[in-house]
Amino acid sequence: MVISLGVTASLFGQGQLIDDERPGDARSSFEDSIGRYFESIDRRRPKTRYEKMHRSTLLEFAPLVEESRRSTVKIYKGDEVRVLGTVVAQEGLIITKASDIENDQELGVELPNKEIVPAELIEVNEENDLALLWVHQFDLTPITWAPGSELPIGSLLASSGTVSLPLTIGTVSLGLRNLLESKKGFLGVQMEAAKDGSGLYVVDVVKGSGAEGAGMRTGDFIQAIDGQAMRTTYDLINAVSESEPGDVVILQVVREEETIMVEVTLGDKDSGMGFQMPMHEQLDKTAMMGGRVSRKRSGYPAAIQHDMLLKPNQCGGPLVNIDGHAVGVNIARASRVKSYAIPSEVIQDWLGDPKELAVKVLETRVKNAESARLTAEEALEEAKALELDVQDALADLEAQRAAAILEAESAIELSVEPEEDSATEAEETPQQ
Repeated sequence: MVISLGVTASLFGQGQLIDDERPGDARSSFEDSIGRYFESIDRRRPKTRYEKMHRSTLLEFAPLVEESRRSTVKIYKGDEVRVLGTVVAQEGLIITKASDIENDQELGVELPNKEIVPAELIEVNEENDLALLWVHQFDLTPITWAPGSELPIGSLLASSGTVSLPLTIGTVSLGLRNLLESKKGFLGVQMEAAKDGSGLYVVDVVKGSGAEGAGMRTGDFIQAIDGQAMRTTYDLINAVSESEPGDVVILQVVREEETIMVEVTLGDKDSGMGFQMPMHEQLDKTAMMGGRVSRKRSGYPAAIQHDMLLKPNQCGGPLVNIDGHAVGVNIARASRVKSYAIPSEVIQDWLGDPKELAVKVLETRVKNAESARLTAEEALEEAKALELDVQDALADLEAQRAAAILEAESAIELSVEPEEDSATEAEETPQQ
């Protein structure tokens, strides 16, 4: 990766790593930059008509996505297209990749007619990284499902987008895979062993991990964990994996020529980076050489593996068979040669009957609207009562003001009358 780092630094100077689809992405990282670099190379490389991504090839497969593209939408977060979505019910229900929308703030959906409407997050299926959204529409085209878990290796597939051509085409690489890892302790450091076997240098600390929380730093030198000498990276991996999330380990660390003991509470593979990243993926330095990869790209109980080169923001849309029916939903770009999809059976088991789910969602929306109406009416009544109280108070104040004026006028009259009497007496008294 040293060569890639040099290339990346050079390209940053030339301004060639700007992503045309996601400008100003705050989550941009070194890994993203490498992926963008290889994407830019691929964009500039002339495609031959014999490649599967050549327009003439994609045109041949356009009929595969003619139906499913009407059930494919873009999911916005503010003004940014984050991911695709798949319509699952006519009454406005859409599923998408949960980790790429993060929360329910500023969500919008671009419908097939190009209208962008607000979206509400209804539910999240964390183990499959799926989110259910609802938009106030009742004329959407739901996807047509087909079995996906038993697809033979080599089966031809296409990924649907929002245009007439497939995003890409490819084949099933492996049968249904379980990508779950057992919950083992997770320290949250990337290491490099000293050549003399005296310990491990910390070259990076995972954000949000137990190591970061304990104050571990890049450049720290780990000599031992719980008294066990650390000579190779595998020593640390084995020592930590024997513990469970929540366990506390004591690290003997040399920092700036001073030996200190650091107490770390272990997390799990979900901690720090927000997704499970198996060791084989951490060690795969070529993973992003075909383009950017998804932040969450593992940990699924069941997934279809295929060889399509998707971008992370092209996940969430339908994966279709040669009949144009959806066998799953693309969920992650995992590496240079593999992407994953959640099979249709898993999705259908989660959603249940789409019509019943839509009715339930709509009933909840109606109840919420009715509750909001009652709350507004109560607030209005309170406001009216307050208005009457204010009017009464103003009337009292007006009465008090009028009384005060009368009282003041009476006081003035009393204070003036003696002077008039004195003047009269003076006029009536004869001069001597």
